Amino acid sequence: MLNRLLLAALAAPIALAFAASAASADSSPFRIAYFDFTQPWGRLCVADISTEGKACLTDVVPYHDLRDLAWSPDGKVIAVHQEIFTPAGDNTGGEIFVIDADGSGAPSVISGDARVGGMPVWSPDGSEIAAWSPEGIVLMDVEGDGRRLLELHGMEGFLSGPSALSWSPDGEEIATAARTNDGKAALVLIDVQDGSTQIVMEFEPNANGTGSLDNIRFSPDGERLLFIHSPAGAPGTSGTRSLVWVINRDGSAMKLIYDSGRDDGPGLEARFSPQGNLVAFDGFSGDVINVFLANADGSDVRQLTHSAVGAYHPRWWPLADTHLLYIEAADGAVSYLTSTGTLVDVETRRLFWAPGVEWAPIPGVLPADIVIPTPTVAPEPTATPSPEPTVELITHGDSFDGLTGPGTGTGPSAGERHSTVLSLLAGAGVLMLAAGLLTNRRSEHPR
Repeated sequence: MLNRLLLAALAAPIALAFAASAASADSSPFRIAYFDFTQPWGRLCVADISTEGKACLTDVVPYHDLRDLAWSPDGKVIAVHQEIFTPAGDNTGGEIFVIDADGSGAPSVISGDARVGGMPVWSPDGSEIAAWSPEGIVLMDVEGDGRRLLELHGMEGFLSGPSALSWSPDGEEIATAARTNDGKAALVLIDVQDGSTQIVMEFEPNANGTGSLDNIRFSPDGERLLFIHSPAGAPGTSGTRSLVWVINRDGSAMKLIYDSGRDDGPGLEARFSPQGNLVAFDGFSGDVINVFLANADGSDVRQLTHSAVGAYHPRWWPLADTHLLYIEAADGAVSYLTSTGTLVDVETRRLFWAPGVEWAPIPGVLPADIVIPTPTVAPEPTATPSPEPTVELITHGDSFDGLTGPGTGTGPSAGERHSTVLSLLAGAGVLMLAAGLLTNRRSEHPR
């Protein structure tokens, strides 16, 4: 059952606030794409968080498990990675499909027979998509059926898996991770045309192996790289101690942003802000993961969320360093919107139930069949009014003084997500709230 509290007075100011940023009356600067798992196997949907309108672009396809998505640079196409299973539960491989974000076309598989996985990574000109495969990096032509394999030369092999790819803003290189011939973990740049490699940074192995490099991201100007190094842990641990680093593209000026200080936590994520001055990342607050902010030089680290059970998956609004989406574990994959402001006065508001949510990179047209809920006016109070529902508004101003997390505790499970819905509307510096609750639940596979 969907319970909704929506004040009619919200409609006008929110519409005006977002219209000022939109390219046209039919465009939205606050589009998101996400997977709707209220039905088994999930659907790809697009939503406008300013109006709460949403439309699903795909139908549920049994045994096709949606995993990762990425918008094209022009915001017109969405690429999706899905894993395909047999009725008996056997994984037969992953594929990449693309679909128009305005809902005008059908999904088109571009990976062919290649088994690919992980986050699809668009080239800056939007002509190709890169994805990881056991054989190398597969580059797929978005318009046609052309594919080519970018292999690793002069090293033992790729080190990290599906989420460790980033295309440089100039389109010339892809950053990834590799294992060198002498057993080191290396952050490398691969030339997209000839496959030649350049080592940016190496990490020494220990007795238990090389560990991994993951979550690799170019800065918006292409001059720096953000990545997470997880050194090989002691026997019996998950080996997922996370160190968040920023380094210049030429290997100089390496800065440690955060060290989780533990070998038993889930892997973390980090993202440059659109202007490249800030980094948002998952980190530990006691035994619980929360979202943190830091300057890109490692200074001024602050805890942004204060969830008692976990908050993760930070994603910046692409148009400014002012808004973040993240997922709240208490509500099971409900995405929240945070206005970072000055990094001190932080307002946190609830949005859609939206695991794997990603912002559209620029304002754009919404699907023609998008459904916008009709605001309802609260009934007039009776002689004996019922207690009013509580609307949650959380304001945090606490700073986080340390870079190193505690060495004990297990932290939240990395793979358990459930579903409830509470919706939020935001606009023009004053975020205004609508909330609802959907009691369906889903356990998603560990990544």
